[in-house]
Amino acid sequence: MLDRSEQVEQTLPTVYLLAIRGNLLPPTLEVARTIHNETAGAPANVAAARALGDLSHMVYVPTDRPKSGAGEFLILDLWNSMNGLSQFFANPQVQEQGGRIFRSRDPVVWAPAEGFNTYHYPAPSNKTERIVAIVRGMVPSRAEARKRHNSITAKQVNKSRMSGNMSHEAYFKLAPPGTRDTRVLRSRYLDERLRNDQLLPRSRIPAKLPRTVHRSTNDLYFLMGRMTTSRV
Repeated sequence: MLDRSEQVEQTLPTVYLLAIRGNLLPPTLEVARTIHNETAGAPANVAAARALGDLSHMVYVPTDRPKSGAGEFLILDLWNSMNGLSQFFANPQVQEQGGRIFRSRDPVVWAPAEGFNTYHYPAPSNKTERIVAIVRGMVPSRAEARKRHNSITAKQVNKSRMSGNMSHEAYFKLAPPGTRDTRVLRSRYLDERLRNDQLLPRSRIPAKLPRTVHRSTNDLYFLMGRMTTSRV
């Protein structure tokens, strides 16, 4: 017989997106990769993050390599515990490791944008590499943005998929406690294509230092997964 507590309906916790974009401190990408994999990729550190709610860790660098230095770096993490995320990045060791990888960085935590159309489609088995494109902007109204966004995505979803688009997600930025709503909308597109656009995934990388956040603003972020620019 099931325990009475097991019969209570439960829902999955909210999944938050931690996006960290910045410039690498090491002189080359290879050095940065080594430092990252020795720190963020260390089994003990991975286990600690997972125990606190870290579900996924993705890293990207620009397809166009910089003329000097290691260049820009992007981290996309998924967490299902805000308390766990804050606790992990409050750790002095994690902060020190982030300082070894980033020269400068902009950590932002995002919450799913309720009511915005989203989708995820499976990729063909021979399509394994991805790229990501990012778009950020501001709008005065969530309701108006949602209406326009949903109209566009509903009309274009088949065409987008045939051109290689695999997924589309929308998030709103979370603001640090005590800050006022900026009434802006932030748009971000994660465009996963095959070696064909702005950012390419690289092996697991870094230390991030987001602020403690609690309240949602009108800053919107879109993630679009793309596999290729050609029809598939």
